[in-house]
Amino acid sequence: MLIVEGCDNAGKTTLVAQLSADLRLLTLNNRQRPLTLQDSKDYLHLTAPLASRFKTIFDRWQPISEPIYGPICRGVHLFSPQDIAYQHYYLQECKLKPVIIYCRPSDGKILNFGDREQMEGVIENAKKIIDGYDRMMAWIEDQWFPVVRYDYEHDTYDSLKEKVLGYHK
Repeated sequence: MLIVEGCDNAGKTTLVAQLSADLRLLTLNNRQRPLTLQDSKDYLHLTAPLASRFKTIFDRWQPISEPIYGPICRGVHLFSPQDIAYQHYYLQECKLKPVIIYCRPSDGKILNFGDREQMEGVIENAKKIIDGYDRMMAWIEDQWFPVVRYDYEHDTYDSLKEKVLGYHK
């Protein structure tokens, strides 16, 4: 189970497409944000069995992205720290060992949105979102799962793929 996370404009979707094709992974991409904590738990209970049975890659994972975007962009706090922990525990109970790929190019690269449309609140709060991701990834790596940091400006795709395969021998 691979989870690709990071701020908008960090290269996640491009990376997911490459890894999915090269490693023949089932891709799960959930662009619908949860409206309630139960929505997120339902998503978890539907997708974890798939990840237990098939090699999967997720383009975002709600217990990572929503606790960052919700409070910053929408003023919504769906997840308490205990709710996030529950979802991570659940993955462990399902014998899943996710590897988180944190797409993290330079701030300048992320903040260069150009003409790309973004969800309301993203552009004006981009620095807060970046900081939120940096904190979240440090916490996940310290408490839960391996995090592989990927900066497409400096890291090669092949070196990332090698690291990921090293976790899934």
